[in-house]
Amino acid sequence: MKSILILLVWLLLMLDPAAGRGQQLRRAQTYFLLIDTSASMSEVPKRPKVPEDWKVSKMAEVKRQLANFCASLPTEANVRVFVFDQTIREGPQCEVLDDVQREKLNAYFDRLKAVGAQTFAWRSLDYVLEKARLAVAAGPPGSVVEVLLFTDGEDNDPSRPDLSAILAKYSDELKDRIEASY
Repeated sequence: MKSILILLVWLLLMLDPAAGRGQQLRRAQTYFLLIDTSASMSEVPKRPKVPEDWKVSKMAEVKRQLANFCASLPTEANVRVFVFDQTIREGPQCEVLDDVQREKLNAYFDRLKAVGAQTFAWRSLDYVLEKARLAVAAGPPGSVVEVLLFTDGEDNDPSRPDLSAILAKYSDELKDRIEASY
């Protein structure tokens, strides 16, 4: 069975995205990382949503988690990176995650800046889910694409996309495979 596993990783990530998902993490061969680079990601989160000792920006925490996540992936993992604010841009793609590719990914993550004027999170998620659907359809039987969304959950798209409607478009592929990590 082919499927897409989406992880909504928003309100940033008190735990590493890989934590507690050991078997699911190893099952996927393709990972789509969708990263929010809007200006709100440069802010330090405020209580009560985060522990008192959180002193870094949301983007700094995302970068830490991305480095840890990529370090945990097997060499045969395929990784595609997408970044968004009011537009979505494709970042690096790695067919094989060897040490050189891991270094390139980490260097790319280190250069990310949270400067975008607006956040079109749900429109960007729709774009990446369509890419994931196509990747699953083109893959061998049993293909799994895992989509991880790194955002603070703000969406100020003037067209007001409905997250439920976006997820409904992919309901056959997603089934009961949506997880949210906070």
